[in-house]
Amino acid sequence: PKHIAELMPLVGNCTKIGFKLESNVKEDFLIERSINQISRYNLDAVIANIKEQIHDSNYPRARIIHKDGSVKKLKDYKELCVAIESVILSS
Repeated sequence: PKHIAELMPLVGNCTKIGFKLESNVKEDFLIERSINQISRYNLDAVIANIKEQIHDSNYPRARIIHKDGSVKKLKDYKELCVAIESVILSS
C-alpha cells in the first residue's frame, strides 16, 4: 500500500524523496510517472526503478529524477547513496 499521502502532513518542510517502482515499462514512462509523483506530493526527488532491470548490470541500478525534471542514471549503490545525500544536503 502507498502511504505517501498520509505522511505528507506530518513531514513539514523536510526533504522529501519518493520511490517509484514500475514493471514492464519503458524508461520514458517511468520518468513521466516519477515527475507526476514529484508534482502531486511536492517531492524534492524520486528514485525510480524498472523491476526487471534492478539486478541486471546492463541497466542502471536506478534513476534519480529531480524536481526540475532532470534525470540522472545511477550505475550502482554508491552512486545511488551519493545522489540521495546530495538531495538531502541541498535542501
